[in-house]
Amino acid sequence: MALFGAAVLMGWFAWRLKNQRWKVVAFNLSMMLGLLGAFELALGWVGVTEEKAYWEGSYRLGYSADHPLLGYGPRDPNARVTSRKFYGDRMLYDVTYTLKEGQRHTPNSNEQSDAWALFFGGSFTFGEGLNDDQTLPFFFNEAAGRRYRVRNFGFHGYGPHQALRIVEELVPRDSAFQNAAEKHAFYLLIADHVRRAAGKTSWDHQGPRYQPVGDSVGLAGSFQDGKPWYFRHRVVR
Repeated sequence: MALFGAAVLMGWFAWRLKNQRWKVVAFNLSMMLGLLGAFELALGWVGVTEEKAYWEGSYRLGYSADHPLLGYGPRDPNARVTSRKFYGDRMLYDVTYTLKEGQRHTPNSNEQSDAWALFFGGSFTFGEGLNDDQTLPFFFNEAAGRRYRVRNFGFHGYGPHQALRIVEELVPRDSAFQNAAEKHAFYLLIADHVRRAAGKTSWDHQGPRYQPVGDSVGLAGSFQDGKPWYFRHRVVR
């Protein structure tokens, strides 16, 4: 952009000159600077295009879908999803996500244990870009000697509102957890989760919306319910 600015300045200077010979020279310089600026811009555009991140695998083929409680979630609750991410011509990762009953599978979960560890959050908790045996819940249980029955409720783009809805509606349905002798719950928080809980994202218009009720919060429909009618009729996903 600096070259374009110099070209404009040189053109203005040429226009102001009285000497015809120097006017031609200045105009030619202005044109050269403009062409160099265009060339620089084109090179930058090509560079950005080549370095753009993209994905391959079943991750791109209808991986998520609407969910009546959480706004969205895995389309197939029991699936093996492949995901390969590239940046330009470089492959950043090539992984497989295993889902069981809508949750990220943790291979070292001790299904005979009466001690439970529940994990909530977004893509960090889920383990985006990681295989099943590379997630935080997996390493937690590995460090604990595989003594916990682990449930990973994290999912791409989730926030505190989804975690609360899961605790309210989905967790109580598991009678084994309700009767467990030992229970632990972990939530992985990043700053963006505040924005997500307020419904300020582009991907979660149907997520559960909570409003203050005394010293607590109460469910008040979805984020979409709290928007004007013209917003509710837009195609959002």
